[in-house]
Amino acid sequence: MAGDATPSQRRVLFALALCEGEREVFGGQFLELAGLRTHQAADQAIKPFLKGPTAVLEKQGSKVRFRERFMRLWVLSRVLRNPRVLPTGLGREGQWVQLVRPHLGGLLQ
Repeated sequence: MAGDATPSQRRVLFALALCEGEREVFGGQFLELAGLRTHQAADQAIKPFLKGPTAVLEKQGSKVRFRERFMRLWVLSRVLRNPRVLPTGLGREGQWVQLVRPHLGGLLQ
């Protein structure tokens, strides 16, 4: 399903992988990171990933997280290899890229 994702859906997945457990999903910083203007736009982008037998995300109360840790690591590795996938990606040393490095350790060195 991720291969058929729209650009805004991919940005939400990348932003969620970066922010999971560290930032409020749908908060101002999350929306900025994902390059979205409204809570509704983020909600629309996330909905397809919460449903069906191949759902990659799960909602627990007001929190959204990846069902599988491997999927989150895979998405994080995509961000690290190409930080420009996010509107706020400022190159390989940008502030959001720095959030990725601790999660991947030496895997991509």
